[in-house]
Amino acid sequence: MKRYPDAPEFTGLNTPLGEEYEVPDLKIEGRIPGDVEGVFFRAVPDPAFPPFVEDAAAVLSGDGMISAIRFAGGKASFGIRYVQTERHKAESAAGRALFGKYRNPFTDMAEARGLDRTVVNTTPVWHAGRLLMTKEDGRPYRVNPHTLETMGKYDFGGKLKSQTVTAHVRIDPESAELFFYGYEADGLASTKVAYCVADRYGTLASEQWFDAPYCAMMHDFTITKNYALFPVYPTTCDAQRLRAGDGACKGDPSRARFRQQATDRRRDQTDEERHQHRNPDRGATIVGERQQGHHGKQEHDREPRQQDRERDLIGGFLPFGALDERDHTVEERLAGVGGDPNDEIVRKHARPAGDCRAVAAGFANDGRRFARDGRLID
Repeated sequence: MKRYPDAPEFTGLNTPLGEEYEVPDLKIEGRIPGDVEGVFFRAVPDPAFPPFVEDAAAVLSGDGMISAIRFAGGKASFGIRYVQTERHKAESAAGRALFGKYRNPFTDMAEARGLDRTVVNTTPVWHAGRLLMTKEDGRPYRVNPHTLETMGKYDFGGKLKSQTVTAHVRIDPESAELFFYGYEADGLASTKVAYCVADRYGTLASEQWFDAPYCAMMHDFTITKNYALFPVYPTTCDAQRLRAGDGACKGDPSRARFRQQATDRRRDQTDEERHQHRNPDRGATIVGERQQGHHGKQEHDREPRQQDRERDLIGGFLPFGALDERDHTVEERLAGVGGDPNDEIVRKHARPAGDCRAVAAGFANDGRRFARDGRLID
């Protein structure tokens, strides 16, 4: 029997489940309106094995599971599966934990050396007919939205150079472009940040690299019509500290000074100084001109607003029509041409653009679970 530490990260609502299962017909209390139809994806961190090292950030290292609640015809079903990352497969084969502290490979067992450490346990991202599981310490893994089977690591057809991808992407509601970034993009404790844009068909259109003022936990970002903004907080990472076996993230008060890198050449020096004066001791914010993907003619005949209307990845349903091949033209590729037959599940919506809001969403980790009798409970 697996014995987990008697700690908040592994008890109560955080008690590891360690189970993959399906409930094809959930018991419904009340009534589901007939027009509620779709899929709600959720990322669930669930450590498959007890840790062998104490880690204050253990909650960040639970193996990624993806669950799906499917609604149709007034009924609901549920399924949940582990994402088969390199890490999960290696530990499952060994029957024990092999990876140590969060984002610190120097604390791993020898068997884990050279393996991908990410657990992709943070956010399911739906874009351009693909479902990706993400976490900011590595690249995404692609998952089959019908079966929840893992299809493998995803690097945008070999084009992505960054070793990391944020779990908090942004999707332009007008162009359906995917905006994302990766920090520590070329390795541990690096200041390198990769800022990327994929067009509405999922093709990587731009990847620009820049240096943050110091290596920090750059957990999120945002975009406006003209700019991408990257908050840099003084929660830092240091290579020497990692080699000593310490945690990856640590507050550094000496870094708590506001700095800004702006590419808006229209702002004069006086305005810049005034802006810095209003924001003392708040870490750094890097402001760059927002990049656009390529909008040239494509072989696809979709209108931009028919590309599933992804939004903030919070609260919403992915309609069955986005996953059902009966409602779509399925792209067929020949192996001899060099295409991947799984490269794009969905090509074209058969539904009107405004029919419903399509979002691959992650519930907040608020402890909601499914009882073994299949009821949705709080």
